[in-house]
Amino acid sequence: MHRNATIDIQTAMYIQLLQSTGEGAPPMEEKQRMLAEIRNRSADASAHIDRHLLGHFERLLHGIRPPCSVSKIPLSDRLLWCCMEACAAL
Repeated sequence: MHRNATIDIQTAMYIQLLQSTGEGAPPMEEKQRMLAEIRNRSADASAHIDRHLLGHFERLLHGIRPPCSVSKIPLSDRLLWCCMEACAAL
């Protein structure tokens, strides 16, 4: 059964920080600590972050897979295209 858990403000702020990259973003260790804290808070919060992360991964992979799976394009060109797309997303 899928239900939308109401998340608290701190969890919402953590989600924003978890998605941040580059200058000013928390280091990976801090992001891991935030994830652990969210998961320990409650089953609903843990399920919410899992759904959020899985949805994010799905959207990222959906954007990369179709062009990379076209077999008529040489592998080197496909890899280059995928790298360029990944860099553009940063």
